[in-house]
Amino acid sequence: MISFNNELSEQLKEARKEMEIEPEVTMTRNQWMILSEKGPNVVDDNDDLDDIVSDKEHDFLLHLKDYTAEYLFSMENQ
Repeated sequence: MISFNNELSEQLKEARKEMEIEPEVTMTRNQWMILSEKGPNVVDDNDDLDDIVSDKEHDFLLHLKDYTAEYLFSMENQ
């Protein structure tokens, strides 16, 4: 059992050596300040909202006219 653990440990060490781990990039304070000054590229699309005209005459319950009152009642109670 001990030889198995030792062999497994050696294989894990070799596998770790073979893995290419990229070093973590650390940014300095000056680099962060440059990025914060640039900011996100946001386009303000609020101007388009003024062009929308709502349809106040739309009947949202029009599809219910196809059903009888008894049928609607039976659908609610199922």
